[in-house]
This record gives sequence, C-alpha cells and structure tokens, in this order.
Amino acid sequence: MKKELFSGDCKNENSNGFPGYDDKLTFDENMELYRSYLSEYEKENFDASRQNKYWLTFGTCILYGGLAIILLLFGGLTEYGNQLLFNELYIFIMTYIVGTIIIISILIYKVYSFDFTDTRKKVSLDSLYCPDYWNSILINPSTDSNYDAKEGGRDKKFFGANAKKNDFSLECNIKQTTDNKKTYDILNLLKNNDNSHYQIGTISNEDRLYVELNDTDGPSMTGLSNVNGDYKRFKKIIAPLAGYTYSDDNDTVTKNNDNALKDTNETYYDNRTEVPLVCDAVYPLYMAKKDFDYANDNNLHTYNKFRCAYSKACKIPWTDVGCS
Repeated sequence: MKKELFSGDCKNENSNGFPGYDDKLTFDENMELYRSYLSEYEKENFDASRQNKYWLTFGTCILYGGLAIILLLFGGLTEYGNQLLFNELYIFIMTYIVGTIIIISILIYKVYSFDFTDTRKKVSLDSLYCPDYWNSILINPSTDSNYDAKEGGRDKKFFGANAKKNDFSLECNIKQTTDNKKTYDILNLLKNNDNSHYQIGTISNEDRLYVELNDTDGPSMTGLSNVNGDYKRFKKIIAPLAGYTYSDDNDTVTKNNDNALKDTNETYYDNRTEVPLVCDAVYPLYMAKKDFDYANDNNLHTYNKFRCAYSKACKIPWTDVGCS
C-alpha cells in the first residue's frame, strides 16, 4: 500500500544544505534521506525534538479534550451539571472550550509544519584560533594602493578582487619570540632546521617564509588528493595569501598586484604552475570559512580539512582546530 505523502511547510528548494523535500517521495523516504545528512549526535537531537513535539501535542490534546468531553457529558446527562455548567458557569465553559480548540489547533499546526532542522555547518569559535604559540593582530585591509606590512596595513587588492575585508581582519603571524632574555628569529630558526622544505621570499621587501606546492609533491605535502579535486581547491584557497589568484583553466597563478610574493631570485610566480604557500602568516577566519564551505558541499561533520592541510604543508601544529 502506498504511504501517504506529507507536504507541510517543507519546500522543494531548501537553503539548509538538505536538498529539499521531494514530493515524489513519501514522507518516510524524505525523512530517511534527510537523516542521512546528519551525524549520530545530530540524529539523536533531531529525533528527540520530533518526539517531544509529538508527545507534547498528543498529551495536551488528550488532557484538554478529555476534560472537555467529561464536562459536556456531565452537563448533558445530569440536571445538576446542566444547571451548573450551562447556566451558572456558562461563560467559563464557553471560554474553556474555545481556548481548548485554539490550543489544540496551534499544537497540531506545529506538528504539521515541523521542518527539517538546519544541516549547514556554521563557523564556530575555533575560526578565531591561531596556530600554536602564534601572535594575533587585528588589521584593516584598505583600498589604498600601498601595502605596508610593518604598520599592519593591508591592501585588499593583494588578496584578490573578490576578497572580503572581514575575512582578513584577523591575522595570525609568527615573528620573533623571547625566551630567558634571548630573542629568536622564528623564521630563520625554522628555515635553518629544515632548509630543504622552506624558502625565504619577499612581500613588499619583507622576508616571508613559504613552501612551494607543485603537482608532484604538493598532494603528499598537504595530505590532499589530486584525484577528487581537493588539492586544486586548496591551491585556489591559499594562493591569495601570497598575493596570487589560482586559475583552474590553465592550472597557473596570476599576481593580484606588484606586492605579491617574490622568490629568492626576486621573481614573481606569475603564470607559473607552482603555488607559493605563505607559512609565517595566516588568516584563521578566511581559512575556517573555506573549511565550512567544503564540509557543507560534501556533507561532512569535520570542519578542518584545509586548515590541517596548511598545518601539514607548513609543518606547523594547529591543535586548537584539531591539527597536530
């Protein structure tokens, strides 16, 4: 026997991440499809919310409806009840009956209009966490043509024409640190410890630590697959951190302006297939948004894929977001 279709307020196009209610499927089939988008924890919360609404409505209907039936029978079948309820307490009884009908109607509507809860992954507090022991500063990307790294100014055009100012308002950087009155240059310390891994380039004449990603070594350096497109997506994400825009069409980068990173030979990466990944500065909110976009696109319940790829490629722990 075909199950009854259920429409309620579910829409065919749902912005919650769930593809939407399909009228060609039964309610049970739509429910199973929706639940496949949830983690076990989310399924438990969703099922509990449904059950609570159902039992609240059912219990309230039984309580108010039962009392109403008792009062009607008492008033209709006994002379004393008739005199008491329909004469002396007539206004109270009518108010009670009308109120009961309204309450039951509202609860039934809540059950009927119960919608699938939001499955979109949302940016959380860890979007503001820096890699381990890094400094954090608030900056203000401007529309000026100058890029003054020492003063904390940032040219929005450096990150690309489509860059959002707020995504780059918090910068995590690794500069100098002092231990027992001795100052260590972290950039050179890392470089000297693994000379074959890191390179020293320049952004607006300031030394910057970076690694070079190519299609041969890049997937193993980042832990991302070159088959399913994750590695290319990562290159597109990290290219703006060095002042470049990555193109899927020709698999090359193009500088956003003359402040883009230069290699040790003072040469731009413009129109090269290698993508520079800056390792001494990162923008956690920008990276977090990219992680959450990926999680929503692929129905995942972990939200640190590209931040962990950054951590792995730069050999920098980022434990607050689950990367070591």
